[in-house]
Amino acid sequence: AHETADLNLLEINAFPNPTRSFSQVKFSLEEPLKASASLFSASGEMVWRKELGQLPAGENSLEVSLENLPADVYFISIVTPEKSGVLRLDKF
Repeated sequence: AHETADLNLLEINAFPNPTRSFSQVKFSLEEPLKASASLFSASGEMVWRKELGQLPAGENSLEVSLENLPADVYFISIVTPEKSGVLRLDKF
């Protein structure tokens, strides 16, 4: 499915997912870029937003805590000036 991949789409992975508490969110940047992360509930409400600042090229990771949130479906969004991506995180 890589031929049709959107060039502006940032690929995000998370482990463990589903999680009970924390999830390690990983993504790669082709060049150093400023980034921000946001967590949304299933209803689209923003739970939090974090400025990640200038990140290096290569693999970056972010620890996301769902510990104090109710069991539900969440979406983690990573946004840079070049690309953005969203990944579903399940809290059980």
